[in-house]
Amino acid sequence: MSNRDYTLTVFGIIVGIGVLSLPNEIAKIAYEDAWISVILGGIYPLYMVFIAKAMVKSFPEENIILISKKYLGKYLGSLLNIIFFSYFIFTSSMVLSGYINLIRTFALGFLTPIKVIGIMAIMIAYASSKGVKTLSKINVYIFCVALLIFMSPYPALRQGSIKNVMPIFHSGVKNILKGGLTTTFAYAGIECIFILYPSIENKAKFLSASLKGLLIVVLLYAWVVFITIYYLGADIISKTYWSFLSVTESVTITIVNNFRYIFMFLWSLVAFKVVANSYYTGMVILNDFFKGWNVKRLSYMAAPIMVILPLLYGNMVKRNYILNKGIKIYLIFNILYVTIIYLVMVIKKDEKSD
Repeated sequence: MSNRDYTLTVFGIIVGIGVLSLPNEIAKIAYEDAWISVILGGIYPLYMVFIAKAMVKSFPEENIILISKKYLGKYLGSLLNIIFFSYFIFTSSMVLSGYINLIRTFALGFLTPIKVIGIMAIMIAYASSKGVKTLSKINVYIFCVALLIFMSPYPALRQGSIKNVMPIFHSGVKNILKGGLTTTFAYAGIECIFILYPSIENKAKFLSASLKGLLIVVLLYAWVVFITIYYLGADIISKTYWSFLSVTESVTITIVNNFRYIFMFLWSLVAFKVVANSYYTGMVILNDFFKGWNVKRLSYMAAPIMVILPLLYGNMVKRNYILNKGIKIYLIFNILYVTIIYLVMVIKKDEKSD
């Protein structure tokens, strides 16, 4: 894929339906300064990008799965790779579960969860089976849709109050930093770059393309949290599930009775692309264990998992509990996983130099 496509793919693999509730958790900690915490949370994906850059430089044609086995051994490397695979299945199924709860609450309540998830699972498996080139094009097209969604609540600037976001730093440095740590989960998905980078056309520009995509994500996250606090206020945000969705209600279109239905349709595309990206990454990892099967075949074979798991998570309360517990464990694992591989790379390289 081209570097432009890769830049927008970085955006596509991170931004999902979680952004609708992103202000909720952060506002409970950093209050009106939550938008600053979101920016600080960008340190996590930034760290991942720089580790990936080192791998691109040393092994431009090999993803982290191959590098893991090369430096950690076949058995330990494979074990860690399996856990890494489970992370992508966990995140993609979680996003799908959240999407089902969201869409049935606000638009398609007459449909059973199995019908909604069945259709999405088929679409996701099909997109994944088409490979990284097709997925990158999907990310490019849906980026335009996502941008429209993010910028649509600009009327809230006239209806909100600047007092809701003032004074800056009023919550205290400690709470801002704590909020930044909590925000890290919002950048889950960036780990896909460790699998995707061999497919980049010009690897010499990997770092700049990654940073551009990450910058777009950070700025849009900061905007979402800022405009939500500006419009609703930190106290009201904590009492809602999808606070940013409430902000979109400030949008009025003369010929449309309810903008929410348009928003839900467009947001379905956003949910689709983030799940497809994560699912495809998982299939690439799985392909390393089933070399006789290609990614296309695995995409369809594993599709039932994307139907069963989201249904097991249950309602929003249960799903959010599992997500909060699971994502913390996985993010810690991801940091250790890539860091250990990087350190072993450096040590081995130094030994060869001597």
